[in-house]
Amino acid sequence: MYPKIYLALDNCFGIKRWTEPDEWMKIAKEVGIHYIEASADNECDHFYGGKDYLKDWVQKAKKSQKKYQSKIANFFTGYSTYRTLGLLHPDRRIRDRLVNDWFKEIIQVASSLNAGFGFFVHAFSESVLQDPEIYQKTKNLLFDTISHLVEFASSQSPSPVLLVLEQMYSPHQYPWTISGTFEYLKEVFKRSKLPSYIALDTGHMVGQRRFLRPSQEQLEELLSSAYDHDLLTKFWLGSDSVRKLVNENRKSSFFSKTTFLELIETEMDQYPYLFADPDDGDLYSWLRLMGCYSPIIHLQQTDGRTSSHQPFTRDNNVKGIVHPEKVLQALAHSYQEPANSQFPPKCKEIYLTFEIFNSSIDYPLQIVDRLRESVDFWREYIPQDGLTLDVLVK
Repeated sequence: MYPKIYLALDNCFGIKRWTEPDEWMKIAKEVGIHYIEASADNECDHFYGGKDYLKDWVQKAKKSQKKYQSKIANFFTGYSTYRTLGLLHPDRRIRDRLVNDWFKEIIQVASSLNAGFGFFVHAFSESVLQDPEIYQKTKNLLFDTISHLVEFASSQSPSPVLLVLEQMYSPHQYPWTISGTFEYLKEVFKRSKLPSYIALDTGHMVGQRRFLRPSQEQLEELLSSAYDHDLLTKFWLGSDSVRKLVNENRKSSFFSKTTFLELIETEMDQYPYLFADPDDGDLYSWLRLMGCYSPIIHLQQTDGRTSSHQPFTRDNNVKGIVHPEKVLQALAHSYQEPANSQFPPKCKEIYLTFEIFNSSIDYPLQIVDRLRESVDFWREYIPQDGLTLDVLVK
């Protein structure tokens, strides 16, 4: 069965400018959007606001929804928590506070508005990445913690909350590869016995190409070159231990080249999680494989080299790689694949959500005009919210 498709707008466009629900919901309606993703950064962060404030905020949001015939479809964590170790902080007190005093509180707010909740609030520190055993333990901690939150979210009243983890694009921000994302979906589903999903972002495939495992030819080039520290950054070697091997070989020729290359390959084998595959850097590979597990897909225009959350204006679209027709076709492909009982059921709804960032020196009118142009561009392919994917593709 194909999902219903909706265009939505993250209210991050209004940060520090249009901060009341009535303000950003009004602008969304004016540019042709009826579904909102509420960013915690736009004045609904629990640590920042507190329970009493958020209770009042919810009442304002409900009035604005009724006034503009719009809906907050999802909440999403913001930039302040994104810049932390968050759920993987080495101090349990920090992790517990984040789970109990932040996540659970904002999940309850989402429940009161019958909305989903997307997030990315964790990172693997370098010390963890450099130790395969500790990395695996830390990854299991992440699986267990999110499974606990999935169980909590599913038990909420008046409505259960769907949790959606965003995929990223570098080794310290798991999941960042297609295989790692499948692993995440499988492990959390196995632990919680409940559906939870991932959020894709059309610009989050720009980093993976920097972390490809070097080929035999590239390693030979590295080893045959005169010592130059810059060469160590020309190719991604993954672990500190591999870099140490390379440095030691430059100072001594104890091993033959063949033996030494084998040593490097063997060492890199210990750190598979630090390397990407070529498909991991391709937006449409992600959509074809993972789209059916992505109830939230963040839309930004990109040239494939930067993730700067650009709007879909005429100039950006000329050099951009994100095209509505190709996105919809790739999503349809993911629904043609057979279901797999190891993973949650395929999504019944997908919110294609504009996540457009603006400069502090942009004029307010420029921001609104770019949003309107972006929506108009996508409305050529999604003329009405709630149409099923197979209808849109036809």
